Amino acid sequence: MTTLMRNNIPIELQARVFSARDALQYSIIPISYLLGGVLADYYFKPFMTTPSALQRFFSTIVETGAGSGLALIFLCSSLTGTCICILGLYHKRFRELN
Repeated sequence: MTTLMRNNIPIELQARVFSARDALQYSIIPISYLLGGVLADYYFKPFMTTPSALQRFFSTIVETGAGSGLALIFLCSSLTGTCICILGLYHKRFRELN
């Protein structure tokens, strides 16, 4: 991403663009910590302790017990990120950057 930005953004605007990107990127971190804690405590942990067909499926991947809800969050976020990256590869404008 940095290489693409350096090659496609005029040199006189790079400092502004990189600082805006970094400000946005680092401002999301505290929000994600808070959101991750709420999701783990109130949604994913109870989901992994309540028996259901979907819970049994996920328990074969992340096991059950302490930390299984958080493991499920990591699994969901990694799968979501992977899918978004793969879909991004097929985006017409992204492929034109090469």
